[in-house]
Amino acid sequence: MKPIEFTLAPTLVIATSQTIEDLLKELGLFTYTVQVLNFKSLEQVSAYRIQKAHLEKEDKVYIFNKENLELAYIPKVGVEALTLLLSIKGVSVLETLPANPVI
Repeated sequence: MKPIEFTLAPTLVIATSQTIEDLLKELGLFTYTVQVLNFKSLEQVSAYRIQKAHLEKEDKVYIFNKENLELAYIPKVGVEALTLLLSIKGVSVLETLPANPVI
């Protein structure tokens, strides 16, 4: 998959029929700070649409479900922690896209 443009945090790509919201609730990560976006096509996907990412100085990560075109921004969680939590639930990370901040 080509990198998602204007990403201020790494993006974990998964494929599951479960919604990201339900998955994050099961993992105990769905809070008021999590933002989830839905898209109609892959071409519309951009982490830039999530405006909060630049405000968070600590760990942060996006998770993209390519099966139902959902993107979630999760502050205060790092790539390794989310990867481990997903593996416990039996969800594999297909790809990790690097952050590409605008200079």
